[in-house]
Amino acid sequence: MKEKLQKLKIRLTELAAFVGVSRPTLYKYIDEYETKQYKDINHDVLYLFDYIMKATTFSKLQVMEYIGKMHQQDRSSDMPLVNAILEHADDEHKRELLVHASELLGNKRFVDRLESLINKYSK
Repeated sequence: MKEKLQKLKIRLTELAAFVGVSRPTLYKYIDEYETKQYKDINHDVLYLFDYIMKATTFSKLQVMEYIGKMHQQDRSSDMPLVNAILEHADDEHKRELLVHASELLGNKRFVDRLESLINKYSK
């Protein structure tokens, strides 16, 4: 799992924020996943890990899309995803991730905020 995340250039700090767990908890989940001790792993995180490990070719953006789809099921978590992108994504990828988040979330109440953030990080 750690190698796969490195290959995708996904930092554990940003992934933890995107899925809503602390970095130490994410490390614990990764260790448990790698040793096949799944029972204590948050089910959404477990599904995400399975997705990451089973997919043959994909990008960081596709992982973010998957996380966005997870968040679509719980509308109360939309802003934490956006805030995590702002706080943890590197500047080079912020605009791309925000654009993608706005497409995934498709929620009108966030469109204005996302558009202003996208403009802020546009070059």
